[in-house]
Parts: sequence; structure tokens; C-alpha cells
Amino acid sequence: MRVIRVVFLCLIGTLAATSVPVAGQGEPKHVLLLFDEDNTLPGLAVLDRALRATLSDGLGGNVEFFSESLNASQFPETSDEQLLRDYYAAKYGSRKLDLIVGVMGPSVTFLRRHADAFAPGVPVVFCGADAENLEPGTLPVRMTGLVARRVFAPTLDLALRLQPDTRSVFVVGGTSAFDRNLQATARREFEPFEKRVSFDYLTDLPMDDLLAAVSKVPPRSVILYLTMFRDGAGQTFVPHDVASRISIAAHVPVYVFLDQYLGLGPVGGYVYSLELHGKAAAEMGLRVLRGESPATMPIREVSDNQYMFDIRQLDRWKLDPRLLPAGSIIRFRELSVWDRYRVYIISAAALLVVQTLLIAGLYIQGARRRRAEAQLRSSFDRIREIGGRLLSAQETERNRIAAELHDDISQQLALLKLDLSLLTGMVQGQGQAQTVADEAVRYADGIATGIRDLSHRLYPAKLRLVGLVVALEGLIRELSHHSPVPSISFTHENVPAALSPDLTLCLFRVVQEALQNALKHSQAENVAVHLRGNSHSLTLTVVDDGAGFLVDEMWSQGLGLISMRERVEAIHGTFNVQSSPLGGTRLEADVPLGVGHNTSALAN
Repeated sequence: MRVIRVVFLCLIGTLAATSVPVAGQGEPKHVLLLFDEDNTLPGLAVLDRALRATLSDGLGGNVEFFSESLNASQFPETSDEQLLRDYYAAKYGSRKLDLIVGVMGPSVTFLRRHADAFAPGVPVVFCGADAENLEPGTLPVRMTGLVARRVFAPTLDLALRLQPDTRSVFVVGGTSAFDRNLQATARREFEPFEKRVSFDYLTDLPMDDLLAAVSKVPPRSVILYLTMFRDGAGQTFVPHDVASRISIAAHVPVYVFLDQYLGLGPVGGYVYSLELHGKAAAEMGLRVLRGESPATMPIREVSDNQYMFDIRQLDRWKLDPRLLPAGSIIRFRELSVWDRYRVYIISAAALLVVQTLLIAGLYIQGARRRRAEAQLRSSFDRIREIGGRLLSAQETERNRIAAELHDDISQQLALLKLDLSLLTGMVQGQGQAQTVADEAVRYADGIATGIRDLSHRLYPAKLRLVGLVVALEGLIRELSHHSPVPSISFTHENVPAALSPDLTLCLFRVVQEALQNALKHSQAENVAVHLRGNSHSLTLTVVDDGAGFLVDEMWSQGLGLISMRERVEAIHGTFNVQSSPLGGTRLEADVPLGVGHNTSALAN
């Protein structure tokens, strides 16, 4: 229950935190945006976004917006203003407003006349208005804002620079009040150019007639498009759509004065930025909302213009971009492969370089490894050759020692035994002397037998005479006679009767060494030796059930195993040892028969 109560309290706290404003943030500011036309029109939509974004960012999102449109081009009468005034009074009379932003000249005029009726005392910041919209001395102190300074002469001057052979200039505009205001300003600015080119003002035509006239504009002409909210027939239009339709119909370049028209077909010009203008007005609004009085903020005339062009239209009309003013903004430039994929190209090149370096490093490392392996093989071959020579020298020395034991010492022992036998006959019946003589004869006989056996073990002379199988049987009988434990068994199958001397001696020595190790160290009760042959190799297996050992340790300690392996590998065979403590031992040697061996005759 306690846990449930804690969870319930946490949920209550969370809900309370989401429903109560953040401490210190206070009530949201209420801002009314009043547009002269529908704020979904492209140009006004840009102003709307700029105003909302700047105000919202400046207030940390703690702002609530209201939006209204006068639709001035559709309802231009004074009676319409009065209806809107009464409507706004009923709608906002009981609602607290902190700021009104008037967008474009008609909105400023409306607010100057009627703001006291529906929003008394609420500060007003305006934007987009021309100086003609402001009657000197008639603005209340609670109104301030930005006057748009639209300039037209720089665009015409630039057009004549790009097209120096121009003879005629056609100015296109509409019949709304806003359209007429721009046309009046443009006419004044174009007066200095009237001595250089002729002017035709296409400002009172219905849309169809206007498009027909534009399509018949003669060569060596340019078209300057201002705005058109209403044509000569009283039809209303979106100025952006008109810019596109004129550009399609015209057979000469079209220049404009608003950045929003760029991309719709005109070449460009010294264009006015609605986004920059809206941000500047919103910053003034923030100052008012933070407590600064509009009376202390003078009305400013700003020119948010910049040279901006559509590279596609420059290419279409073969206009040289090098003639554009410094700092001009070129839009819609077709990026080169390098510009478009520079990051990918650099990344791929870097990856290729890294991979190349890695491959080169691996190649170098591989070459070094191959050289090291070649050197190791060469060293191993030399060691094996030396090992083979040592084994050969060992066998030669064993043969020499065995020969000396058999031919010299054994003969001397035979003479000694003979002398001792004669001495025994001479002292026969003399008691203790006879006993000592008999004992000496037995000692001499044992020494002779031991030396004879040692001579045979050092070099089994009969190995070449009787073959491997018979020699191994004799070796096992000899070891079994002297050591009754362990029990040694020997089996064989398919062993060729004729084997090379090196192979015969190798396998005999391996069995000899293995059995001696089993007798001395393994404590085994049973040892099994098996020799099996086939058409291409002989396999020798020696298995005991003794104490076993750790193979890895024995390789580093026991010379017997190393000797056996070296013997087998010297004739290109393989040698394997398997053993574990208390698990017995298994030795296996597999040697190739080699060329020249008689494999047809097999010992049974």
C-alpha cells in the first residue's frame, strides 16, 4: 500500500508540473498579427514565419499568437473597415493583448484609424509599410515600426550592364493600391534612365492582354516586374504566380525586386528580403514586450536588399556572371560532382589510401614472413642435415665400439675365462682356492655375456642378415629374458621382406629406445609393439599401460623422444607421441617405403 501511495503522489506531482507554468516564466504574451492580405500568400507567409519564429525564440516559446487578415484588395471600401473594426472589437474587446504587429501598408492605415476602438492602449509595431502609408503627425505614440525602402534603380542599372544593347524597358505591374504605390516609386527612380532607353508601362491590362503583350516584346528589351495583386480587369492574383506566368510568356529576360520571385523564372536583381525585414520588425516587438516604450523607438526606414540571381536564367539568356556586382548571391547553382559529393569523395579517397597502406603493409609483412619462413626452412633443413649426420656418426661410432667389444675385449675375456678354467683345474680339491677360482670363472662368463649383449645392442650385426621383423623378435626375446615385467608382445602384418637399411635401422632403434624407456621409467605391466605395412608406408606403434607423462614437458627434458623423432624425420616420416599422467603412452611412427622397396613380398 505504501508503494502504491508513493506512486500515486508522484503521478499527481507530474500532472501538476505539466499543467502549471514554469516558475519565473509568467503568463504568456498575447500577440496579434494583422495582415493586409491572406497570410498564406507566399510573400506574407515568409513574413509570418519570420515574425513568429523570432518572437517565439526571444520569449522562450512563452507566447500566444492571433492572426487576422484585412483582405484589403478584395474589400477596399471604408465601410468594410468599419465592419472589421466592430468585428475585432467584439472578438478582442475582452481579451488582453500585449502587442499588435501590423503587416504591410493597409494594415498600418487600418490600425492608425481603428486600433483605439478594439485594442485601446495596446502598443503597435508595423512592418512592410511604405512612407506613403504614414501621414506625418498622425501616428499615435504607441505605434512604431519599420518602413520598407524599396529601391528599383540598381536592378535596372544592372540589367543594362548585363545587356548593354538594350533599347526598350517594359515595366509590368497591377492596379491595386499597393501595386500603384510601387509603380510611382519606380517611375521616379527610372527617370535618369529615360535618355538611354525607352519605357513602356504595362500596368493597366487584363491578364490575358498582358501576357500577349509580354510575348511580343521585341528583342534588345528587358522586362521589370513589380507586383500585381489586381489586373486591369479587376481580377485578383498572387504576385508570385504572375511572376511565373510572365517569365514563361516572355522571350526576353525578366528582372524582379523581391527575393521570393527568384526560382519562378526571373533572372534576379537587387531584391528585397521579406525574411530579413520580418526578423527586424520582430526584434522591435521584443523590445516593446520587454517593457520599452514605442515612443522611445523612432520609426526606421530599412533597405534589406541584396543582389541575388538564378544561375539557370543567367545561363538561359547567356548573361555573363562575371559582370555581376561583388558579393552577389547565386542561387540554384548546379553543383559539380566535386561540390556535390566532396565529402564522399574525400572519405572514399581516405579509405582507399588507408586500404592501400594496409595492403602494402600486409604485402611487406607477408614478404618478410616468407623470407623468415624460407630462412627458417633453410635452417631447419641444415639442422636436420646435421642431425642426420650426427645419427650417422653415432651409428658409425656404435659400430666401431661394438666391433672392438666383439673382436678385442670379448676375445680377451674368452682367454681370461680359459685361463681361469685351467686355474680351477689346478686348484681343484684345495678348498677355498677352488671356491675363489670357480667364482672368478662365473664372473668372467657374466662379463663376457654382458659385453656380447652390449655389442649387439650397440650395433645389431644380424639386422641386415635376418631383416627387421626377425631382429625385433630377437630384441624383444632378449629384453623379456632379462626383465620378466613388463610383458612385451610383438605383432606385425604386411611388412615387406626387403627394406632399405636406413629404414630398417631407424625402426629398430625407435623400438629399442621405446622399450628401454618403458622398462626403466613407465612401470608398465604390458607393452605392445605392432608393425603394419601397406603399399606405400610402414606404421610402427608402441603402446604401454604405464605411468605416462606430460608430453610438452618431456619434449624439453627427454633426449630419447627427440632422438626417435629426429631418426623418423630424417627418412621423411612422421612421429607422434600421446601420453598423460596415469594414462599410459602411445608412440606412433609412420615412414614411407620409398622407391626400390620390394613391396610384393610380405612377411607373414
